[in-house]
Amino acid sequence: SFGSNYTEDYYKTEKINVLGCLKICELAKKTECKHLIQISSISQKYKERDPYYNIYSISKRHADELIKLHCAQEKIPYTILMPSQIYDFQGNCKKHQSFLYSIISQVKNNQNITIYGSNDAKRNYIYIGDLAEIIEKVIVMNVFGEYCCCALSDTKISELVSAAKYFSKSNSTITFDKTKNDIMDLPDVYTNDLYKIINYKPKMPIEKGIEQILKEI
Repeated sequence: SFGSNYTEDYYKTEKINVLGCLKICELAKKTECKHLIQISSISQKYKERDPYYNIYSISKRHADELIKLHCAQEKIPYTILMPSQIYDFQGNCKKHQSFLYSIISQVKNNQNITIYGSNDAKRNYIYIGDLAEIIEKVIVMNVFGEYCCCALSDTKISELVSAAKYFSKSNSTITFDKTKNDIMDLPDVYTNDLYKIINYKPKMPIEKGIEQILKEI
């Protein structure tokens, strides 16, 4: 559950994201699990004063803390992976990454892009194929602990638009509406410790990913 800004939705978000993980912990105990891997979210590292700190980030942190507590008590080795924004070529991730796919679609259709505020906000997108490769290596190499799982660098909104324009040969333009509030950067909480351990880095640059998405949509 990605939650909302409405307090009545808080219960649902905690129930799904936290108590749902508790069910997984109970199953891990029953099956004598040898390695529990939690695919969490980088947003669980957001602090109270960070942009985008909300019930979702809180619930993901609660879930991870619950997993750590349970696994410590039951002596179950665990890994918590915290990916950034996940995308794929076919659009299966569109539901939760609507901003990225919307920009690509608008540019392809030669629509002009208006960004609220004056900040060329940064985002961090990791290709689902890279994430799958990382998970496989974590399993094979028995890597335990907590790790960020993000692209090696952030991408500005204007860079997303430029890539989409280049590969779709679009005439779209991008403007910033300074009468509106800025779109904020995602908090800079990334580390690349995991990639040193597994000797693997995400290989798909977002520009190449956009090229592949344009071939599918």
